[in-house]
Amino acid sequence: MANTLSAKKRIRKTARQTSRNKFWKKRIHSSLKDIKNFLSLGKKEEAQKSYLIFQKLVDRAAAKKVIHKNKASRLKSRMVKKLSAS
Repeated sequence: MANTLSAKKRIRKTARQTSRNKFWKKRIHSSLKDIKNFLSLGKKEEAQKSYLIFQKLVDRAAAKKVIHKNKASRLKSRMVKKLSAS
């Protein structure tokens, strides 16, 4: 258990950051699942619409430093490949 004031503040700060990061990562993951579901059902137009939403989420998460910018780029690239392949 933390004894100093700064350590206690750090615990509170980490808890806030963790909840924010989980929020963004959950949104990205569910958006990714939506695209994959649409592709498996053969609904390419809806998958492309979902990709636009996914792209905004990933870019915003990268801007907020929730995920690394290279990871954001990699995720988007992989989804574009899947969309163009189907």
